[in-house]
This record gives sequence, structure tokens and C-alpha cells, in this order.
Amino acid sequence: MQLTPFILLTFFLAMTGVRALVLDTPGTAVVAGEPLEIAFQEEQGDQLFSIELVNNELHDSFAIANNVAPDQGSINIVMPCVPASHDYVLEAVNITRVSSDFTTHKTLAYSLHRNINIIFATTAKFTVTQDSEC
Repeated sequence: MQLTPFILLTFFLAMTGVRALVLDTPGTAVVAGEPLEIAFQEEQGDQLFSIELVNNELHDSFAIANNVAPDQGSINIVMPCVPASHDYVLEAVNITRVSSDFTTHKTLAYSLHRNINIIFATTAKFTVTQDSEC
């Protein structure tokens, strides 16, 4: 039997116990250096997670919240001073995830590992503008 990407994906999904944590995409007024509420919905059995602010266009990621309990429903943060861009997403990731291991590799193995085993949820893209203080 040949191990196709579909078979591998099915296997990884079964082994990882995929959860249904959902991160809400922030509204249109996300400003670097300003307060932001990040809302999410949990599914029973979801585990603690960290939240990263990711910009694939700039190849940057920022850990902005650690050890978040899914039953909180939302957290309030002050957005870090980041470059203005329209290509940001939030990702809920395993708490053992180390931000520095983000890479630009596009291999199937990396994609499966990154998208199934580490990232629990992601938002749609949103824009961050800069405050004059940043």
C-alpha cells in the first residue's frame, strides 16, 4: 500500500485528537500598541494553548499570550509594536511550541507537522496599523 498524502493526513488527524478550538478574527481597528480583545470558543477537551501573531508576508511571528485556558473565552492584550501590514493572522498553538522554529520551508512533511500537530486554530488575515507611539 502506498502512503499517499491523504492517508498520511487521515493518520495524523486520528493520532492528534484534533480539537475544535475556534479563534475569532479581530475587527477592522487593530492598532499596534493599543489594547485588543482576542475571543475564542472551546470544545470540551481542548488544552492550554499559546497565541502567536504571525505575518507570513514579513516572515515574522510574535508570541503574545502563553498558557491560555480555553474556557476563558477571551483575553485582553496590548498589541505589540509591529510593522503595519494587511497579512497578519492569530494562531493558537501547542504551549510547547517555540516561536524561533518558524521557517519558510514548504515541504509536505513540514506542512503536515505545522498545520496538524502544532496549530490548533487560526484566524483569517487582518490588518494592523501603527500607533504614533510605536
